[in-house]
Amino acid sequence: MRPFKLFLLSCCLAAITARAEVYTALPFDNQVRVFADDAAENDPPLRVIEGPATLLNAPAGVAIDLAADEVFVSNVGDDSVLVFPLDADGDAAPLRVLAGSETGFRSPIGMIVDSINDELYVFDRLGRDVKVFPRGASGDVRPLRSIGGPNLNLIFPRFGFLDLTADELYVLDQDSDVPTVYVFHRTASGDARPLRSITGDNTEMSRPSDLFLDRNAEELYVLQTDSRAVTVYDALADGNVAPLRTLAGPATGLVNPSSLLVTEDGQLIITNRDFGYRIFPADASGDVSPVATINQGKGSAIASTRALEGSAGFAVIEQLLFTSSFETLGDR
Repeated sequence: MRPFKLFLLSCCLAAITARAEVYTALPFDNQVRVFADDAAENDPPLRVIEGPATLLNAPAGVAIDLAADEVFVSNVGDDSVLVFPLDADGDAAPLRVLAGSETGFRSPIGMIVDSINDELYVFDRLGRDVKVFPRGASGDVRPLRSIGGPNLNLIFPRFGFLDLTADELYVLDQDSDVPTVYVFHRTASGDARPLRSITGDNTEMSRPSDLFLDRNAEELYVLQTDSRAVTVYDALADGNVAPLRTLAGPATGLVNPSSLLVTEDGQLIITNRDFGYRIFPADASGDVSPVATINQGKGSAIASTRALEGSAGFAVIEQLLFTSSFETLGDR
């Protein structure tokens, strides 16, 4: 087992935090709402970022940079990335705007902020690549590097996960014909050859929408939208491999699930695009009911300021979380 130290992701939900806030992007309302992480179903937000000065335009993704006290928001409405202070409220102007022809953006969605190596990963769905910028990039600038090319042939790279313990970048390609999880070296660029990949009929992948690497259990969780399931693999799985277990069935209450997260205390949290989120034990399998259900509203991207601390030389985990809940915006 490799030591559990540090990872970053561009996917979905919430984890453990000193600040204890959850950020929710609502693309159809052009808002980012901030809640206490222990908010009840009907509690109002602590803050709402909205208004013409914000430049929000169908916000699709949210990522938190705890080291800089900043929140990153991706706009699919005008192909841009906005950066706000973590405590932004109301009609606040962004600190920086990353946009323009040099960026190459064509529907940026998922993001990862790597404060250790000072880089920003942007998963460009229609650009069919993963673009890497300096963490503080602003204006119309070219990426430092990008992962994609004719041999790799990414179709819809929307989400990712950065495991800094192993120096590996996970890329989820939501190809409807051949869905694949690729694993690259963190510094990969161009038409890179993956270190390994998970793909094929045995994997039971069906339009996967998110992934999460649980380094404690050495397991990789992949959320399947079409089959309304979670498939779990060995962390080092490679090839056409069957899942170790599958969570699926009517009792789960999963409807168009869009994102997932495993918490430090062993909870598996899954968002439904229309019906909030469901909480299960991390080792849940089969057709089982959630232990809790929380309704948070429709069509949101979620990020949390929670940061984990752990053992085995573990430094800090910045949970950078994203979920997209609107196919039509991403496909424009």
